[in-house]
Amino acid sequence: MDGPVDLVGHDWGGIHVIRLAMERPDLIRCWVSDIIGVFDPDYKWHDLAQAWQTPKVGEQTVGAMAMAPAAMKAAQLVGAGMTEAAAQGVAEGMNETMAKAILPLYRKAAQPYVAELGKDIAKCAAKPGLALIATEDAYTGGVAMAHRVADKVGVETAVMEGHKHWWMCQAPAEGAQIIKDFLAKHR
Repeated sequence: MDGPVDLVGHDWGGIHVIRLAMERPDLIRCWVSDIIGVFDPDYKWHDLAQAWQTPKVGEQTVGAMAMAPAAMKAAQLVGAGMTEAAAQGVAEGMNETMAKAILPLYRKAAQPYVAELGKDIAKCAAKPGLALIATEDAYTGGVAMAHRVADKVGVETAVMEGHKHWWMCQAPAEGAQIIKDFLAKHR
C-alpha cells in the first residue's frame, strides 16, 4: 500500500486500531475505534468475558456456546443489537474452533493487562482519532469511561445515542456517515 491508511475497528479490532495508533502512527493517517473505554484503569470486563477468564467456568461456557443450536445463538446476538441476517451468519461460525480461541484471548487480556496496555494511550493522539461511543454498549465500559479516556487522549468523540454493541447493524447509515465525515476532515 502506498502511504498511510485510515483505520477503523470494532471491538477487538478497535483495540488493535488503538494499539497500532500508539505503536506505529507512521502507518496511519487517522483512526476510529468504538472501544476506547477498555483502556481505562478502572475498566472491568463484562460478565461473559469474566466467565471466560475463569478456569473451568470458561471451558463450560464456551462448550455450551459451541453446542447450542444456531437459532439460539442467533437470537442472543439479535438481543444484543445485531440484525437477524448478520446474527445467523455469525451464529453458524460460533463453533468449537471459535470457542477454543476465546479462552486464551480473554485470559491473556484479563485486568490489569489491558489497563497496562493503555498506560501510554496518549501516544495514539499522534494521529487524528475518533472514539465512537454507542450509549447502550454493555461491553466497552460505558459512556463516561469512554469519554474519560477520549478526553485524556484528546481525540474526537461521536455518540450514537441508544445503540448497542452492534451499532453498525442497528444504524448503518448513521455510523457510516459519522465515519465518513471524520475521515473527510483528515484527507
